Amino acid sequence: MTIMRAQVSIEYIVIVSVLLLLFVPVIYYAESQRIEFVNNYAITQTDASLSRLASIVDYVYFLGEGNEIIIDLYFPTEISGVTANPGTYEISATVFDKEIVKTTRAKIFSAGLPTNGILLEGMHRYLVRYSGTGYGVDIVPA
Repeated sequence: MTIMRAQVSIEYIVIVSVLLLLFVPVIYYAESQRIEFVNNYAITQTDASLSRLASIVDYVYFLGEGNEIIIDLYFPTEISGVTANPGTYEISATVFDKEIVKTTRAKIFSAGLPTNGILLEGMHRYLVRYSGTGYGVDIVPA
């Protein structure tokens, strides 16, 4: 009777071992796909936020002097910095060593965007205004 129990427990161990050997590659593949999706999603979110900011900068500029708009932008946790250097026509961000650059038709006069990796993830509110001084559009925290 004890020999039969030992044989059954060895069979269970063999079956569980075979199942583990089959499922480990499946789990590894699923996890690598999940990581790739999260990375692509963060890049897409950052690209969408920068596109929206660039289009609002152009919109305020084309509306003319004295116009301003408050916008909310979302930045994912994986972003390492947003840059909009005064005197340029570019807004850029870095996510996973990939730089995303958006150009504007309006010169950016001053930018209150967090730079050099000092950025809290999540929702941020900015005031985009054009004073008409000829210097460009201001982007400041609202």
